[in-house]
Amino acid sequence: MRNVKFNLLIAFAVVGTLVLNACTDPGVTPEPDKPVLNFLSNTGYISADGEITEGSEFTVGIQASHSSNIESLKVRVSLDGSSQVTPDMCTLCDTTFKSKTLTVDFTNMVQNKVGYEEWFFTVADKDGNETTRSIKLTRTSTPKPVRAVDATLGNQKAAEGSSLNLTDFTVYNLTDATANSASVDLVYVLDETNSLHIVGAPSSSRVQSIMTKVATWTTKNATEFRKTSYSATQFNAMTTSEKLNAEIASTSPTSNDVDITGGSVYFVKPASSTGRYALMLIKNIGTDNTINVSVLVEDN
Repeated sequence: MRNVKFNLLIAFAVVGTLVLNACTDPGVTPEPDKPVLNFLSNTGYISADGEITEGSEFTVGIQASHSSNIESLKVRVSLDGSSQVTPDMCTLCDTTFKSKTLTVDFTNMVQNKVGYEEWFFTVADKDGNETTRSIKLTRTSTPKPVRAVDATLGNQKAAEGSSLNLTDFTVYNLTDATANSASVDLVYVLDETNSLHIVGAPSSSRVQSIMTKVATWTTKNATEFRKTSYSATQFNAMTTSEKLNAEIASTSPTSNDVDITGGSVYFVKPASSTGRYALMLIKNIGTDNTINVSVLVEDN
């Protein structure tokens, strides 16, 4: 009787397998069983994307589990958008284990400069089934005092100088700008329809097509611009470089020229060797082909 019952069980098992196979799409490959990976959110741990002061130490609490043994932990870092690499002097970054659960603290230090870096943590089993999670840390400077410098620029139709350098905030007329092109960070022009007010880099094709002399300059700096969400009131209330540092670290798109409007604030990334990162408020666009701007930089 035992043999009969055993055979019946086998028969039922075969039938069950056939039924299951008939209900399974032959074109779908079952997902492998992967490890579960989480970050501890206790006090003292970083568990999500965020800001961190440049040069600071941080700790990530790694917690992983799996139905089979976890065999390895791998840690990599991407600095300012570059390829992933193994951090220097990291003894935990390629570690082997043999456990179904894993809890470990990973401590390291971010670079001592403004920017960002993304840390990747991967756990895997012996069959190569792996899970990766990452944390992006935006490095910010300790805020410093800032100052705002006012300037008046004229477009190509005005007598006032149209070029500005972000080193000592000199406004150049066209002749002086040509002689000092290496120091010019931005140029103000009015488009051919007299409707668009443009601030752009000397390298901008729009600027060069309107003010053709710029195309002949020895140096045509490729300054970059981005419109921000700050209001004039917020700009005028800034006393430290916190907001400026955030714009420097941001990965939002920039361009070599922008159409400006009165009351708007723009981030300016200089290309000249001594130019300063700045936030620029367009205080007023006059009817006399001039604009009044306020340029905010670190006070150093």
